Amino acid sequence: MTNTGYENAPATQLIAVHCCACSLPLVDSDSVELGIGPVCRKKLGKLDADGVPEWEACAESLALFSVANPGDDEARVIFEQCLDNLDTARKGIEPQKLANLITHYVAAVQHRHDAHVGHLVDALMHMGRPNLSKRLRERLYTVRIEIDGTDMLVTCPYSDTFRDAMWNRGKRVGAWDRPVKAFRVPLTHKSGLMSALKRAYPNTNAHGPKGEFRIEA
Repeated sequence: MTNTGYENAPATQLIAVHCCACSLPLVDSDSVELGIGPVCRKKLGKLDADGVPEWEACAESLALFSVANPGDDEARVIFEQCLDNLDTARKGIEPQKLANLITHYVAAVQHRHDAHVGHLVDALMHMGRPNLSKRLRERLYTVRIEIDGTDMLVTCPYSDTFRDAMWNRGKRVGAWDRPVKAFRVPLTHKSGLMSALKRAYPNTNAHGPKGEFRIEA
């Protein structure tokens, strides 16, 4: 593959009009090109300044993104461009180009109902940008699951259906943890949790420990 640079990649011809991190309109040319506004760049850049890349994990996330988007030409192009830039980023040569490519793509497709970008967001985390990755997950996924020891922490919009489904045949599946503002569910109750999510949030893209997944009806 020939590296033409992320700024010339066909996928970057998608128009990014809202910041990938805060969704505010992008009003200057640099922000439109990068898919993220100056305030978010500065704030998240400072938080991630000491991040340590894990390039093998990054490559795996990129591969999973490709698998999750079969037949999508724009996703195929962005995947190929990411691979080109990954090779140079591993060597410490302009690693920011890879991040720029991803943030622009995420910003450009963030309002598409069928946009599967979770593994790209994970790739940013493995590039040593955990705070940027976390911010994108919070914006893009209304349902998120994180592992906390022997429990799962489930963040989701309030739903009477979900609250009621936390009881399965008279047994509690999980409980609201006020300090962390999430439902705490033991790992042993995974099937009960998935059943509750299907009832409350059918056909919703969510993000979990293994990346993006869809809550099927």
